[in-house]
Amino acid sequence: MHTYINSNKIKNQRVTLQLRDIFMSLCYTFSSEILCMNSEQIEAIKSGIFVRQERYEESGFESHDRISPKLEYIENYSCPHQDLNGDDQALTNHQKHSNEFNSEREYFHSLREHTKNTANLNQYNLENLIRGRYNAYLWSPVKGLSQIGNHAADTTVVPVGEYGYACALRMLYTTSILTNFCEHLICTAATIAESKNWEIISFETATGRQKKHAQDKLMSCLKKNQAINSEEYHSLLRKAKTISILESFKEGIQSLQAAISSLMAQKLEDYFSYESLLEEILDAELPLDFSRIVPFGYTLPVTRNGRFFPGILEIYHRKNSQSNVRISLKFKKIARQIKEKYLAEKVYVNSQRHPGLLGHGCPLSFHKSEFPDTGIGYVMKAYKHVFKLLKTDTN
Repeated sequence: MHTYINSNKIKNQRVTLQLRDIFMSLCYTFSSEILCMNSEQIEAIKSGIFVRQERYEESGFESHDRISPKLEYIENYSCPHQDLNGDDQALTNHQKHSNEFNSEREYFHSLREHTKNTANLNQYNLENLIRGRYNAYLWSPVKGLSQIGNHAADTTVVPVGEYGYACALRMLYTTSILTNFCEHLICTAATIAESKNWEIISFETATGRQKKHAQDKLMSCLKKNQAINSEEYHSLLRKAKTISILESFKEGIQSLQAAISSLMAQKLEDYFSYESLLEEILDAELPLDFSRIVPFGYTLPVTRNGRFFPGILEIYHRKNSQSNVRISLKFKKIARQIKEKYLAEKVYVNSQRHPGLLGHGCPLSFHKSEFPDTGIGYVMKAYKHVFKLLKTDTN
């Protein structure tokens, strides 16, 4: 049994590295193109981004009496309530009765359903483990209100933490700009990569499996001359035409933002400016460390449910008396427990490795010899570049 499981772990690592190889050139190309953008281009894109703010509902913060005896030190913590800038978000009477408002309402309803049904905290008992709570969040559709698709990729959601509304808004703009530009910068390359690697993409990625399922169902209905309602048909057709590698790439950008939000939920001693903390987080590659220690299905669901781990960062002092930040040992211990449960219950079940469930961390957290940086490293460089160019006038 032990030998068989080890064999499966080797196969799992091989799959992880195969997926890394597929995505690495896309990360490099994407980052290189973004780093050539100037502030005028960034501001022009930002001006067309639709932003709304919402409060997390109390139903999303259900309390749980029982908590693992080993985890008793975890505290409930809530970000202090802030009076958000409501003037910019107010709807005029005209908007409330316009098609735009109806589209917004439909889109937001779809986002809520996504959060409720997909981005949930049921697995790994995350609702018991992750006790910190946000009060409000900002959201924005990447493709516009009229196109309701994959919310994990095409809706940016940024919770408002202790660094406030301005910080959250600037991060939302950054993430939305990066996600929006995916289809402009790497669409052709992603299409070619998917056609060359469709067998592994359709088997080992969630977006690939969804696309294959849609294609198979449409083909089955056609062969059987089976009727299908218009709404289901258009939904299947959209998924069947999706470039699944591109969807996975955009989900990766959203996950990077979710990791940054998790790391910046609370103010840290000596870091009064969110710019200085974010710069140090990116320079220290903490989102990369984060991606290696948490299991799949952790990052996006946690932040989109308004949760975070209290005390996730800690300050440590080096010999030269400079202080730096790192992911806390407390969180690493919890993450290790969650990941062990993930491996036992999801990846290696009955001595079989389940497809699409990777046990060795995000594929893009690994180095590839031809590239001086990791995939996540390239995306972080692009993120930092856009974020800096948005330094002025984020209101």
